[in-house]
Amino acid sequence: MLARSAAGPPPEPDDTCEVEVEGLPVPARSHHRLELSGGYVRLANDGTRIRVGVEPITVRLVGPRYTGEVQMAAGDCTGGRVVVLHARPRPAILVFVAQTPDMIVQCTDCPGELGRRPWRADELPPIPVDHGASHRFELRAPGYRMLRRKAWLMPGENRVEVELVPVRA
Repeated sequence: MLARSAAGPPPEPDDTCEVEVEGLPVPARSHHRLELSGGYVRLANDGTRIRVGVEPITVRLVGPRYTGEVQMAAGDCTGGRVVVLHARPRPAILVFVAQTPDMIVQCTDCPGELGRRPWRADELPPIPVDHGASHRFELRAPGYRMLRRKAWLMPGENRVEVELVPVRA
């Protein structure tokens, strides 16, 4: 596979496609890339040109916060058409740093099952956040005071510092 920046020399029209990634914030572009047929292509700010053979290929957006994929073949780019890959935010995954043993977490404003019950800190399911969202949490552990915390969550892994205060007898 051949990849060129859109600013490079004009490609041959019969076997080169331009892939435009929509929905990926500009700051995230440096942490994501396109994967195709076992290889990787860096994202250009104005589109990425990919040489496509006769066989259809799957182009995947790979990175820590967003994902997406599109199927494409050589005929998809006739007449200068651009193939659009829609970036989808990954759900937020919380990693609690310096947590106490047996810590319980409840997301008090999360929708559905996520907000209805407490979870063991290491079993909290991923939280849908679009491009980012603020959520409120209650953190508890035996022998410690409850901590209420608000956190801004981004797609992908989020490290949350936790320091619960022991209950004084």
